[in-house]
Amino acid sequence: MTVARFRRSDINRIDQDIRRYSNKADQDRGRPPHDPRFHARGGEALRRDPDLGKKQGRSGSRDKAVAYGQYTITEKSAGSRSITSAETIDAHFGLGEDADRFADASFTLEFTDKILPENAAAVPIFDLLKEYLALLVNRKTDFRLLTISYMVKVMQELGVFPDTADMLLTGLNDDILTTIDFIAEQPLGRMVALTLEGEKEATVFGVVKAFAHEYLELGTIKSERML
Repeated sequence: MTVARFRRSDINRIDQDIRRYSNKADQDRGRPPHDPRFHARGGEALRRDPDLGKKQGRSGSRDKAVAYGQYTITEKSAGSRSITSAETIDAHFGLGEDADRFADASFTLEFTDKILPENAAAVPIFDLLKEYLALLVNRKTDFRLLTISYMVKVMQELGVFPDTADMLLTGLNDDILTTIDFIAEQPLGRMVALTLEGEKEATVFGVVKAFAHEYLELGTIKSERML
């Protein structure tokens, strides 16, 4: 299995194929048709609603934020790819049942889209994203902690997350530094059983976002206004 992003120019060429195959598969299962875009590209993919984070505010949750599916992708010629089969594995409908959960999902999907390299495999990050979404759908409160942990894991995977010595140089107080170190040491799934106090969580999130902007050159994340 290869998991990689297509060039953005490929998306227009294959978008109709994605809709045709995924709609047929969903209708065969009694599900409503999707009108998705790829999020992570490859043999398996997460497909994102094209209006995710644009038309809806925090209170305007949608019921189809992202779908996880299996795709057969054929390269017809250099620079030309086509979807020849598609199957939806999980539509993650639960992401739209809570405005806060939906906001965190939107932010994380856009964050991931910005940091994935063009035309390169990203299997570990793709697997992290699948795990994150599965955990997020089932989490009842404190969605932000999962988002923080996911961002930390992604930066660790990319080799850009600062070590404790470097974080000390930023002037973080001991409590925040200890909290970030703990999150960095724990697997993503460990966060399911934990919560953070609101003010501390907001501070930690701000610090982790600052690291991401500094080391990954994120630019503007439009979905952040939903948080």
